[in-house]
Amino acid sequence: MGEFWKHLANIIAEGAESFYGLISLGIVAVSIVGVIIFRRESPKIKVVFFITMIICIISFLIIGHYSIEQGLSERASLESKDGCIESRENLDPKIQISIVKHNDENDMNLKNLFLEMVTNIKTNAPSFNYKGVRLRSSGYYDEPTKFEKNTISTIRPAQFASMMNAVDIIPIFAIKKEGQIEPYYQASFISAKESNIKDLKSAKDHVKRIYVCAKTSDSGYLAPIHELFEEGIIGAISEQAIKDIGWEIINVQNHDLVYQRVKQDHESIGATGLYIDTDPRKSEVTLVHQYGRFPQDVLVISKDLEDYKLDIQNWFENVLEKDNCKMNVLINSPARISGFT
Repeated sequence: MGEFWKHLANIIAEGAESFYGLISLGIVAVSIVGVIIFRRESPKIKVVFFITMIICIISFLIIGHYSIEQGLSERASLESKDGCIESRENLDPKIQISIVKHNDENDMNLKNLFLEMVTNIKTNAPSFNYKGVRLRSSGYYDEPTKFEKNTISTIRPAQFASMMNAVDIIPIFAIKKEGQIEPYYQASFISAKESNIKDLKSAKDHVKRIYVCAKTSDSGYLAPIHELFEEGIIGAISEQAIKDIGWEIINVQNHDLVYQRVKQDHESIGATGLYIDTDPRKSEVTLVHQYGRFPQDVLVISKDLEDYKLDIQNWFENVLEKDNCKMNVLINSPARISGFT
């Protein structure tokens, strides 16, 4: 009985959170109102009401007992083999889709589209035990831990670079947006025309300074640092890695200023998205290295979905190749997805 009174106290304290709590509180309320209304009526009416009260109380006890039993049963069903309590999210997990914004008119279409993805993958991979889809709007400064579990998300390259050091996420595609020819930043490293720096490999021993754009620029800051890492010039995608090889890194306001500074500094290279003529007779600077492999947006999955990476890739590719209607749902999403590479 001690469990019953504890449960009753919880019902009163928390309100009618469950169906059984609602019925229990209703019975109590009817009984109290009845006492107030019939306290001055004839003995016959009082006897009828007394019997009604007894029936209500018995019903209340039965409902309360059933509710307790159900609660204890649910608790037992949540216990894992090692005796720990698992969250309902683990027993009834949903795939988090983060390519949306709240209340977008296309959100319901996206949800239905990805529900179809869940069904499709479960058909091919029965161990894919997700029960549904949760749309989640992510911001540029979201905590990396939000991407740790059951997540499919589009993220900007700066997010991707920062998260690589914080959580395990797996890139699936570079996203091609509507109207784009290639979904990669196209840019160049340049040096002064009279400089001895003619290619990126020899630059490591001759460069004293590198000019890049502001830290908020993916194309003028993050992309060139990524390229230096890919070429083996630096050991990590970070500003500190550049300083570790003895270079000074100088941030300027835009790509044109990078161009102007490098023209006058023979011991430097610069990263710029401006068009650089490959004919040295027509250019005021030397084209040291061209690059275009840093994606503008990335579709990623959390590490726990790694076993289903191929299934997810195949589903996206099939949507692109075979169903224009579904493709339009992705195009009309905030991510404006029109293709993948």
